[in-house]
Amino acid sequence: MRNEETLRQRRRRKMLYARRLRKRMTRTEIILWEALRNRKCAGLKFCRQFPLEWFVVDFFCVERSVIIEIDGPIHEQQRVYDQERDEILRQKQLRILRLTNDQIVDDLPFVLQMIKNFCALPLPRGERSGKGEGVGG
Repeated sequence: MRNEETLRQRRRRKMLYARRLRKRMTRTEIILWEALRNRKCAGLKFCRQFPLEWFVVDFFCVERSVIIEIDGPIHEQQRVYDQERDEILRQKQLRILRLTNDQIVDDLPFVLQMIKNFCALPLPRGERSGKGEGVGG
């Protein structure tokens, strides 16, 4: 008998991992989450530590197909991984906005305006608002 995880087991494991990340958010993630939660930013609903494909993204707005990633010091050492990950997610018609810890801590109002502007851009071709199509589990 093969020792392979079923799709259901993988999804459950990923969900539990995302839950763990939500409990251990970084200072910068907490700052941005407080500014995004409860539709505080342009009336858009964001989820935090959201499982997508094989990954868990920092923040996700389903209705605009937007992922927000916060890049801390670790991302300097994993640029290739981040590029490959972003490409996989873009193939799913998802848009990615990468921000740095410094941007969020130093100028949160500017960051929130960047997020609003990014979310206001037209959806990728073939994507319909609010459907979350192209989002795998």
